[in-house]
Parts: sequence; C-alpha cells; structure tokens
Amino acid sequence: MTGRCRNAVTGAFSSVAFLPTVAILLLVLAGCGQEAGPVVFNAQLRSSPSTLDPATTTSIYTLAVGDRIFDGVVKLNRENGGVAPNLAESWEISDDGLVYTFKLRDGIRFHNGRPITAADVKYSWERVLAPETASPHVYLLEMIEGATAFHAGDADAVSGIRPLDDQRFEVRLAERDETFLYLLAIGATVIVPREAIEELGPRFGQAPVGSGPFRLARWARDFRIELEPFAEHYEPPAVDRLIYHVLPEGEESVRLFETGDLDLAVHVPPHRQDDLRQRYATSLRELPSFGWGGFGFRCDQPPFDDARVRQAIRLAIDRLALADALGQPRHTAAFGIIPPAVPGHEPTTREAGADLERSRALLAKAGYPNGDGLPLLLYANRHGNEAVGELIAAALAEIGLRVRIELHSFQTIVDGVESGRFNFFYLGWTGGFPDPDVYLRPIVHSRSGPNISRYSNPEVDAWLDAARAEGDPERRTALYQQAEQRVLEDAPYVALYHWDEVFLLHERWKGIPLGLRPEYLEIERAFLP
Repeated sequence: MTGRCRNAVTGAFSSVAFLPTVAILLLVLAGCGQEAGPVVFNAQLRSSPSTLDPATTTSIYTLAVGDRIFDGVVKLNRENGGVAPNLAESWEISDDGLVYTFKLRDGIRFHNGRPITAADVKYSWERVLAPETASPHVYLLEMIEGATAFHAGDADAVSGIRPLDDQRFEVRLAERDETFLYLLAIGATVIVPREAIEELGPRFGQAPVGSGPFRLARWARDFRIELEPFAEHYEPPAVDRLIYHVLPEGEESVRLFETGDLDLAVHVPPHRQDDLRQRYATSLRELPSFGWGGFGFRCDQPPFDDARVRQAIRLAIDRLALADALGQPRHTAAFGIIPPAVPGHEPTTREAGADLERSRALLAKAGYPNGDGLPLLLYANRHGNEAVGELIAAALAEIGLRVRIELHSFQTIVDGVESGRFNFFYLGWTGGFPDPDVYLRPIVHSRSGPNISRYSNPEVDAWLDAARAEGDPERRTALYQQAEQRVLEDAPYVALYHWDEVFLLHERWKGIPLGLRPEYLEIERAFLP
C-alpha cells in the first residue's frame, strides 16, 4: 500500500463495553510519497455467524463475510447483474448448453500459499454434494451430470466434473440449466483447499482458509470479525483492515455512524430515514426491493401440517395495513414471493388485505372453529422485528388464535426450525441474483436444503425443474409464476412486505459497487481519495 496519498483511519477498541467504542483518527497527508497509517473499514453485521464455512449454512451473515474470504470460479457483477470472471478467467459453453469448459487464472493461490488447480474445483464441489457434509446447498450443483448419484452415495465421484489439466476443467450438465453460471457465483460453491478441510474438519468454519481478497485475522464471537488483506490475490484490496461489528438492528448503528465509528451502517430504522436523508444526502443509499419479510411454518408438524390452518393465518393479516404501519414508501405490501425488482413479479393479481370471513371458515373446516382446540402458538421472531411480531399477534387474535412471541437472532431461529424447536417463525429471503429461480427453488423445492419449512409438492418441483431448463424467457417466466401461485395457495411461507434497502455508507469511500444488498458490498474495491 505504499506510494499513495490517502486518509488514514485507525481503530482502537474497548474491551470493557459490550459494543465497541472505536476511536477514529483522520490524518490528511500534505505530500505524496509518505505512508499513512492503516486504512480500516468498519462495517455493521446484524447477527453473528455460527460458522464461516459457506458450504454448511444458509445464514446471510456467514455468506456475506465469506464473500470476502473465499472466491468462486465466477462472481456476480454488482454493477450490471451479470456474471464476471473470478478464479476462472474465461469459459466456453457448447452449442447445446450442456458442456462448460473453464480456464483458471495464472498464479492464483489459497491463503496458505498453495497454487489453486482444477482438482481443487472438483474437490470443493464434491464436498458440497457429499452426503456427509450435509450441505443445504446441494441444489446449486445438482444439475451436474452424476451429482445426484454422488449425493445419494451411489458413486465415488461426480462424473460431470472433469479436470483437463491444472488450469482447465470441464463441467457437463445432466440437462440444460439457464441459471448455472449464476449459481456458481453464490457463496457455497467457493473453492477450498482439501488439506485445510482434512486437517480442521468441523473446525474449518472457525478458521477458514480461502483464496479471497481478505483472510480471517481475528474473530471475537458475538462481537466482531476482523479481516486482513490477502496480498497475493489477483486484485489485492485497497483496504488494510476490514472489521465487522456485530450490531443488531436499531439506533446504535446509526449513532456509531454519526460519531465516525462505522463506515457502513447496513440498517437504518424507518423512522430515522427522512431525517438522515436530509442530514447525510451523499451517504444515505437506497437499493430497490430484492427480498421479502414474513414468516413460515414447519409443514410437517401439527397444526401446520394442515394447509387450511396456514391459509387461515395468511388471510387474517392485512398486509397493506402492515406496510403502512412499518412506514411507506420504504415498505410495500407483498403480493407474492417474487419481489418487485425481479422478473415474474405480479403486483396486481394477488390479494394483500385481510379476509377474516374466509380465514374463520378455513379454521372451522380444519376442526378449529374460532381457534378452539388450537394450543398457544409460539412465534419465533427476530430481534429488531418486534413491531411486525406484535401486529401478527394482534391480527391472529381476531380469529381466536393466541400467540406467544419469543425474540431470537436470525441464526438461532434457523437452527431452531431445523431442529424442530420452532414451527412458526420469522423468515426474510433475499436471492443472490435477480432471477425468480432463487426466490422459489431454494425455499420450496422438496430436494432443497434451505427449504426449512419441509414443504413438498411434486407439481411445484416439476414446474421449477422445467423452468431451469427452459430457454424461452416468456415460457420460463410463466412456469415460475405457475409454481408461485401454487405455493401461495399452499402457504408454507407468508410474505408480508417488501422493503427498500436503506443504509449509510460514508461519502469518503469511493469505488464500491452497491449490488443487491449492503452486506455484500465489495469492500476490497473501496478506497479513500
């Protein structure tokens, strides 16, 4: 980092307070050729990951930090929504769309110094598919020839992944898949070194070794994660230290931004947005809605194994009124699962208001007239989402349902749903790229790991499988809309609202493409002018 004139930001942290108090010192250098102190970027992380291994978790916070530590074969272009080279500098696709031939960059290395080869790609993807890994991301690679047999334990290797030499490898798909390259840009398909996995085993998630622009320097669980630059990366970062501070949603992140202790506050409370827009016009940023917030059910556990109960709860909630209560225009009522900024969204054909008459009728048909016979429902709500939880409980009281709310971190909720502890739970979902497939398949396909509701419908599976292979955009969109309509009828999840991502990014930082959401900012590209 020598030979550049820049501002220096150094951080000192208190070990006494629960939340970090960061002292920021800005040094403006008068002349070039002098070396400033280390450039530190301080970012908010809304929840602490339980692991930093992207292959074994669906946590957005793990994947966001992992996006800096690991590299995949390709990556998303945050500026135009396409796919860009990453570890692979180029690729070719056969005329039938079934064979992809990739060429790795020269000189790429893991953080442990070892060169990356095509054999590492095969190992990393087979690790995700291996049954013993129990990865929730098998769906990202299941279209590769031989992947299903390998995952089932019926083959020793994935036949469709074939290294040609150290730098080139071939991937053969079992069927055409229009999303394949995009899926390779999502966190779980990153490339990892076999020796680190074999040495560390389950501890790899606590001491990850990747090839990304940053590597792990220090992890104080539930407090902060510090990353340092990887100098041998093909595009070394312009930042000397990247520090994630674990700060739940609320006023504290805004306060720390205002005192200069945070460069990126990823959540701005709705009631503060208009004021902050006036005060920080060049720092307050907004991204369109690529996600939804709402709740889900474990469809294999009573009483939610009855779709009539799930539908009755859905119909009891006035999502238009809820969006108004949360604050317009930053929140809008969700008419479906596909968000407004994603192809296939249908804003005019879905109901969003409450229908208490239909709701009560469905409960009665399910054997619970006026809620009689239903136990007290436990709703696992996320910290920072208290207002929504209270609105849900009040709405369900109108149809005779009693709800007790527990507040947890997002990761605790996911873990509790998967273990069976929670069967009525908060869920927010944002896709890795603006395509309807990643808003439906991961959470509703019966073979998908992130489908924590355990929802299963063979017709939905068939429509989603057909859509992936469909090359005609109109027919492809129609298949996703057909699948979405059936999912809305079965109600394994209830999307309540979409939101605009409103966050604070200090104006002094330049060069960062915004992408889909602030957690995924490519901070390695940030620089101080």
